[in-house]
Amino acid sequence: MAGENLSQIQNATEDAQEQWPIITSNQSTFSEITQSGLKVFPNPASKEIYLSNLKPGENYEVLNTLGQVVGIEKEVIDSQMQRINTSNLRKGIYLIKPSKGKIVRFVIE
Repeated sequence: MAGENLSQIQNATEDAQEQWPIITSNQSTFSEITQSGLKVFPNPASKEIYLSNLKPGENYEVLNTLGQVVGIEKEVIDSQMQRINTSNLRKGIYLIKPSKGKIVRFVIE
């Protein structure tokens, strides 16, 4: 964390904790992560994940830990739910970055 004073460092720390849940937590912690209404499940996953509580027309990107956009196959189930095929992704941590709201993390095993 960085900042020019204690208050900025504390704010940066709080922001980081919201964006990056502790990686070393046990798997039950990842069963479902909900931030800003967007839900990702199952988490961890292997072949597919589901996004629910999407706002109609909401766009998002899937990023790897380097911040690079990764190619995915989406299937719209209804106006608020989509299925993402994750079978082509390597094991690791990925991020879903909606056009508005907070970034949500998911894990591929």
